[in-house]
Amino acid sequence: MSFYGALLAILSAVAGGSTPPLVRAATNHITLPYYASVRAATALVCVVPYALLVHASWHVSAETLLLSIVAGFLNMFVGSLLLLSLIRKSSVHIVVPLANTAPFWGVVLSVLMLGEPASSSVFLAGALVALGACLLLGPSRREKKEFSAADVLQALAIGVLFGLSNVVLSKLCLERGMDPATLQVVFISTSLLSWGTVALVTPTRRNLSWSRKGIGLACAHGFIGLFVSRALWFSALEYGLASQLSPFRGLGTPVAFLLSVALLKEHPTPRSILGVGIVFAGASLAYFGH
Repeated sequence: MSFYGALLAILSAVAGGSTPPLVRAATNHITLPYYASVRAATALVCVVPYALLVHASWHVSAETLLLSIVAGFLNMFVGSLLLLSLIRKSSVHIVVPLANTAPFWGVVLSVLMLGEPASSSVFLAGALVALGACLLLGPSRREKKEFSAADVLQALAIGVLFGLSNVVLSKLCLERGMDPATLQVVFISTSLLSWGTVALVTPTRRNLSWSRKGIGLACAHGFIGLFVSRALWFSALEYGLASQLSPFRGLGTPVAFLLSVALLKEHPTPRSILGVGIVFAGASLAYFGH
């Protein structure tokens, strides 16, 4: 794995990890279909000029294009719908850590589906990231928010889904000749089409609401989380094996955790702080263990 690939993956995780608190802050200012549509529209406005600037190629097979659309739909609509709805009703540093077991599933699925080498250090790195995420699970005694077993299972399912779409299917598209910027355009376009359709077919506009603050938060999420973070991640996938890069995605967990504590006044515990340290240890092993 090159240093450049690791650096891009780390920066992508930091950018992506900064967005969950934005979702939570927007809860009372904009409804989910509007939020996701504005988020995707903002990212699309940014990524199209970027794709033109880097001379992204659209010469890909119909099969590869279809695969990228499926990956984008699973990641940007199905996964995002499950994640955003769960964040709105539960603590950010409960939902995000479990959903961020995605790096571990990315390692496992890369080995099983892409035929990448089953390195013990990579599996251990992925396991440490997942363990650190699990240790981040749970509010302090002063925090009264509740979460059910169904919430936990949903968050874990999100992790598997993101590991499949963000890591394995994205890497497969790149291996088949798709440009990273082109892949990003497909992902974001799929997101805008899916969420825009939901907003349009909502039975009554009384179920939809928005405000300037909500629009601003959605725009910030679109730029940071969908444009910047994904541009960095898809580029990183060109510089190493997906299984080796996947553990770096786990760094988004401590970033989201620290921001939720600082901005949303959520309460850390000694166990969650230990979890942050283990995530960093896993990411370090992913780089230095080869």
